[in-house]
Amino acid sequence: MREIKFRAYLKNLKIVVDVEEINFYEKYVYYIDDKEEWQRERLEDVELMQSTGIFDKNGNEIYEGYIVEYGNKRIGIVVWIKMRAGFMINVKYKTVQGFNSVKMAGAINKIVIGNIYENPELL
Repeated sequence: MREIKFRAYLKNLKIVVDVEEINFYEKYVYYIDDKEEWQRERLEDVELMQSTGIFDKNGNEIYEGYIVEYGNKRIGIVVWIKMRAGFMINVKYKTVQGFNSVKMAGAINKIVIGNIYENPELL
């Protein structure tokens, strides 16, 4: 079974961190900072980004909200499409290519170039 992993964009600090724990009862996200100390942020102060379970051709794990380059220098955003129950690459609100954990081979030619929170200029 695949582990479900998240990253979080911390709105106040304007950085993306690996999520160690989510407490929905207390409404906090816990992470380890660069000093290796546990920290927490309120759920309302973060944007969660779920892992697709797929890695790009450089070995980088692809998360929701990541900006990827694929095909002939095309750029798109990784989004979750509820109706399709899968992650897709979305370009200007038009889905052009889909992938999920079943279609692992489709990620071979994709490269993570940033994310929508820290690198909006890439769009």
